[in-house]
Amino acid sequence: MVFKICGYKLMRDAWQQASQGKLINKTDDSLPGDLAFFQNEEGKIVHVGIILDADKIIHASGKVHISSFDKNGILHPDTKIHTHKFAHIRRMLPEVV
Repeated sequence: MVFKICGYKLMRDAWQQASQGKLINKTDDSLPGDLAFFQNEEGKIVHVGIILDADKIIHASGKVHISSFDKNGILHPDTKIHTHKFAHIRRMLPEVV
């Protein structure tokens, strides 16, 4: 909905969105507004979140959360266990120079 409100058309499901935009090769190259995708054990994209900064992401899993994430996935705030396995990042927004 965030992207739709701003005039950007994204496909409905995370696995569809995972093929849109520009692939970002390293998490260190991500920018706020990039989408981070997460996969299940079979490698299927099952979750997506919007990167807020180098190690924070906003995503909905039951309810909306702001969570820490790294190259391995999203970290649960209490247990520090990865709840979603990182797959890749894609840039949907044009870069501002």
